Amino acid sequence: MRELRLDDDTFLDLSAEILRQGGSFQFRAHGSSMVPFIRDGDLLTVAPVAPAGLEIGDVVLFRTRRDRLLAHRLVHKSERGSEWTLEMQGDARLSSDRPVPGERVLGRVVRVQRDGRTYRPDRGSWLLAARLWIRLLPLRRVLARVTSAVTGAALSTLEGLQSLPAYRRLVQRTVGARALVRPAGSDDAAALGRLFGQETLPGVRQPVGALARTVAQEGGLALIATVGHRPAGAVALHRFPDDDPHYPGWWLLGPVVRARYRRAGIGRELLHQALEDAASQDIAWVYLLACQDDAATRALAQEAGFLPATLPALQARLDDPPRPGEPRRVVLGCVAQRHHGQ
Repeated sequence: MRELRLDDDTFLDLSAEILRQGGSFQFRAHGSSMVPFIRDGDLLTVAPVAPAGLEIGDVVLFRTRRDRLLAHRLVHKSERGSEWTLEMQGDARLSSDRPVPGERVLGRVVRVQRDGRTYRPDRGSWLLAARLWIRLLPLRRVLARVTSAVTGAALSTLEGLQSLPAYRRLVQRTVGARALVRPAGSDDAAALGRLFGQETLPGVRQPVGALARTVAQEGGLALIATVGHRPAGAVALHRFPDDDPHYPGWWLLGPVVRARYRRAGIGRELLHQALEDAASQDIAWVYLLACQDDAATRALAQEAGFLPATLPALQARLDDPPRPGEPRRVVLGCVAQRHHGQ
């Protein structure tokens, strides 16, 4: 069977029509929000279903309020009159999505194919395991807090060392000197996904990891930094339509650098090389989203020439209160030619 690559709007319209007519279709999963039950790259089969026919534990394909397609697990549902309200949650997440009206349900995932094997998430042992996973949510939250505390302590210790001038000089001479920044290829897709953490940008329907993979496969602007054979950091540039009200033109994703390799100059090199590559392709203006509390990344971007930028439609979204655990972001913009030739 031939695979087709569709943009988000076409995929949404086509899938909705197929399911409305009683058919089913397949698509590749992207992202890590459904780990461990569904992994990035799994082939999912979706069949039509009415909201009333859904059971707790089903994996449901639905449209969010911003018309982004998600396949998450049903953890609660309620009916008022003839209207259904559904609560979905990714298996890898500790909080549920915003309530979804039943009318936004497109279908139910009835088959998962991976490495030549086929699984049925809507029945049998998989469904029982999924329901147990839901019931273990309080325990998973406790374990996540413990893990976060241990990881946070380790990171705090590492950050303390990285703040020392002597440490920075040492890692720049050792780690930084060994770092290689090169164009990313399709073989780097998995590494790019892990580096970006499969996160999403507010309002962007495509996960960053999948977006980076697409850029790499299509020969766009994607760079990866390696130390030896280990991925240490990455940056990508992707062009959205110029008339996109929220994300017009070229956007920089990253740079992201693994904690152990920070302060070695890798992020600076990734950012500068991306801007020079952009300038060489006559890309004049580049935007990025930075976490408001991430002083290090904002300082690095400012050093490269990024300044606060205002995009009214996007700013209206960013001004909304962030969801619990999500950082508030700010928009920065840079003329790529400013760094070109330095």
